[in-house]
Amino acid sequence: MDPKIVDLPEIPVIGMAIDTVPVSPDIPAMWPRFVARMDEIGPVAEPGVSYGVMEGCGPEAASDARLRYMAAVPVTPESALPEGLSRWAIPAGTYAVLRWPFGEIAQGFDFLYRQWLPASSWTLRAGPHFERYGDDFDPRDPNAILEIGLPVNAKASGT
Repeated sequence: MDPKIVDLPEIPVIGMAIDTVPVSPDIPAMWPRFVARMDEIGPVAEPGVSYGVMEGCGPEAASDARLRYMAAVPVTPESALPEGLSRWAIPAGTYAVLRWPFGEIAQGFDFLYRQWLPASSWTLRAGPHFERYGDDFDPRDPNAILEIGLPVNAKASGT
């Protein structure tokens, strides 16, 4: 159940962003509005793949802390930005990536923040956290697997 440590290149994304709080009903409510606009975005870098990208979250964030959440698709550098959508990038770097059931997404983040990270040889680094939904993902299936990614650095020796 431990996450895989991977080095990722920068992942540019285009999507719909909101300011909200962790585990807010605003997040799942936004996805259908974004899905209705996905055909406006192109070219995409990974057909059928989407991301939930979060800034301002982490184990120290209170349940009422504000975060910026974007429902997005990975794009190529030449992808045009449709009106009303935003362009972000998941920075290149090392990430802890956990495969987890969609219906228990909050528990997946909690596991990473409160159990795995403190016991691991990794520390959380600044940067967005993400959810990656593969081309075989079905949002109607609570057992569908997604990936949760946290930006990490190796702990310094002796810590």
